[in-house]
Amino acid sequence: METPNKSPDVSVGHLWPIVHADSMWAQLNTEGWARTYVVADPTIGEAILIDPIHGNENRDVAWLEHHGLSCTMLVNTHTHADHITSSFVLAESLGVDYVMHETTSVPKANRLVSDGDQLSVGDITLRVMHTPGHTLDSMTLVGHGLLITGDFLFGGPGGVGRDDLLSGDLRAHWNSLSRLNDLDSSLLVLSGHEPPGAPIWTLGETLQMSNPLRCSTFDEYEAWQRDEWVRLGKVSKIDTALPANLSCELP
Repeated sequence: METPNKSPDVSVGHLWPIVHADSMWAQLNTEGWARTYVVADPTIGEAILIDPIHGNENRDVAWLEHHGLSCTMLVNTHTHADHITSSFVLAESLGVDYVMHETTSVPKANRLVSDGDQLSVGDITLRVMHTPGHTLDSMTLVGHGLLITGDFLFGGPGGVGRDDLLSGDLRAHWNSLSRLNDLDSSLLVLSGHEPPGAPIWTLGETLQMSNPLRCSTFDEYEAWQRDEWVRLGKVSKIDTALPANLSCELP
């Protein structure tokens, strides 16, 4: 297939319109593969911060202030194993909720959501989909032309998150992936990890390009996952990041 045109460069943190002129989103990180997103309603100056990273707290707050936005909630798509989240630090300092799926073990996540729940900021509403597999508490947010997937699904040819970490479950991930077939193919996939400068792919493009999504049986999917585990090796920061995220205490 022909390579689709790349979307605007969001890595520099510009606000880009979603479907409606009064709803915006941005990706804040300029370095590394981990991604932090803002979904905002600028008409009322409020925003949701999704998967923020420890070390970027001051930058993220300054970015929001620069754009006339205040953070109304911190959302983690899952318990991260490769970096320390800043959600528990920012939630406390800003006095807002720390949102995760109800299956999480994270103690300071004070607003727990379940499949079908909604997260709203102004006139923007994101629907929660429980998509376990990479972790038990993995969730995806759907709405306003966006599919915010964490490590459940990566865009384009990127594949999916590995299932050999704490609470990972191959069969659960395989079952969760089947839910993608019920979604609008024009949704933009905003995942938790992409190479710097990578384009933003639609779900339709991703369904065509992603090797694990083209697996026709669970056995094929399991074989793909196991090959990935060997290729990727040990998560470099897991011994520091995972305990910090599970305890909500900085090392």
